[in-house]
Amino acid sequence: MIYNDLSTEVASLGFESAIEANDALLSAAERAMKMIYTERPVFGVAEIYKAPVPSVKIKSFSHVGGKCEVVPFNSRAYSFKTSGIGYFKVVDEKEETTLSFSREAKLHRGFVHGVGRIEFSGEYAYSVYDFSFYDEIFGPDTEDIPVSDGYTEYDAQKYTENFMAFTSVPKDEYGNTIEGASAFAGKIRIPAAYSGKIRVEYKKSPEKLSGNPDQELLLPDGCEHLLPLLVAAYIWLDDDAEKAQYYMALYREAMAAVKFYDRTMADSTYRDVNGWA
Repeated sequence: MIYNDLSTEVASLGFESAIEANDALLSAAERAMKMIYTERPVFGVAEIYKAPVPSVKIKSFSHVGGKCEVVPFNSRAYSFKTSGIGYFKVVDEKEETTLSFSREAKLHRGFVHGVGRIEFSGEYAYSVYDFSFYDEIFGPDTEDIPVSDGYTEYDAQKYTENFMAFTSVPKDEYGNTIEGASAFAGKIRIPAAYSGKIRVEYKKSPEKLSGNPDQELLLPDGCEHLLPLLVAAYIWLDDDAEKAQYYMALYREAMAAVKFYDRTMADSTYRDVNGWA
């Protein structure tokens, strides 16, 4: 079903030739889509490969005020944390960059080019810890650079489509729960010691509607006929309460029938029944 078909069907339910209030139709359609996705969830599986392990790892060291500590590298990225007041200079084959940091503990990540060094300076003593260099990078953003603090964190939005919420803990490719891993508030945290494939099941939200007449409305299987009824109920909620109640009742009956008769077959494999991941 495309958006224009929805508009035509809703107008027909109201015995009208067309829906004049386009904004009202769009708002009602978005509310209806969310309602249907709540009652008939659409699921997906995010698959992630473990981020690269550090090529060089330094647990911690202390900067002495007034001195300069130099850490050489031949890598593509770095990450470390500081606690205290100071600054550091990154010198590689392309450029030099100097950054400062304040008293609070802070995470630093960045890309580098080939052979170079990081110089730590400042008048005050501070700590540097969880220091890692990486020979490989897995994305264009600094957030893609792992943090060597015992866990690697992934943003679910980057590995899913229309993410709403997690429905399982992270598992390996064989379906076994990854010990110590978690999936919460849109973040997937995996222990640094784990390597291999990561699979996390999640619930999808409906796509944002643009109002484009040709936009495809992706719905759970068996729910295509429900959308016009629910949109009609929302459209006439203020102008014609009796009509709105009638179409809401029809929607409830039809949804109950879908839930009763359209049972999903369960087996040991993941099935993308909608044809979109």
